[in-house]
This record gives sequence, structure tokens and C-alpha cells, in this order.
Amino acid sequence: MKKEDFSREIYAKYYNSKGKPFEIILNDGTALEGIFIGFFHGEKDRGEPYIFMWRFISKEEIDDYNHSPEKYQAMGRVIYQKDIKTVRFK
Repeated sequence: MKKEDFSREIYAKYYNSKGKPFEIILNDGTALEGIFIGFFHGEKDRGEPYIFMWRFISKEEIDDYNHSPEKYQAMGRVIYQKDIKTVRFK
């Protein structure tokens, strides 16, 4: 059974979050708190979700990111949309 794509909904809320941290629950039960700092669109022709993967930084990394955004690739982690169970925006 193919998992429903809710990446477009996350994307819309992400842009309205005004940089406030939110919580992500992964399929394995891991809970993360922080923000998205980037994303990669999926390829529709390949059956990928609207957003294929996200660049995420933890709440503890936000100040460092705000001071040195050019170093974002060395920060945080990539989270694949398929690994996200829920996102709770606060």
C-alpha cells in the first residue's frame, strides 16, 4: 500500500510557521524538534512526493544557523518524506 503524500501540506505550514520550531515524529518513533531550512522537490514522473526530502536542524542548532546560514549543509540532517509519520506545528 502506497503511503499518502502529505508533503504539500507540510510545505504550506512550513512557510507559515515564521521560523518557530516544530516537532517531527519519524516512522521509527524518533521525535525531533527544530525547523526545516530547505527541501528538495520530488519528481512526479517517478512517483515521488511533492517534497522528496527536507533539510532539518534541531532547536539547539537554530542560533548557529542564523549566525552562519552559508554553512547549512554541514548542519542538521536530511529527512526523507517517506520517513515522516507526523509533524506538529506549534
